[in-house]
Amino acid sequence: MDQKEVLQATERAGFSDLNGQIMRMCNILKPSQRTLNAVYSLCKNNPNFAYTEEQIVQSIGYLCDGGYLAIDHPKGVQCLDDLSGGGFGRIRLRLTSKGTQLLMGALSDPCIDD
Repeated sequence: MDQKEVLQATERAGFSDLNGQIMRMCNILKPSQRTLNAVYSLCKNNPNFAYTEEQIVQSIGYLCDGGYLAIDHPKGVQCLDDLSGGGFGRIRLRLTSKGTQLLMGALSDPCIDD
């Protein structure tokens, strides 16, 4: 495996790890507390967390496109494109039934670590 392949494998592993962390954080939060800011704050308190806001936004986009999370915002997933410095708090996330099935082990996704 050359250096480029190692880097790509590491990025893929990080993406699935971040997706799993976000799903677990959404699961432990009450629906009324489930904002993008709350999920970000919980993940940041994890000493092993080393992801950027851009990576978090990409993961949220993937989880929404995959049907695991939904964004309660008039623009839907497109509101993620407008985030810049502090817009996280106003965006509410909703765990879908498919997301719950994933967390309960009834579904699996190779891009989401359990």
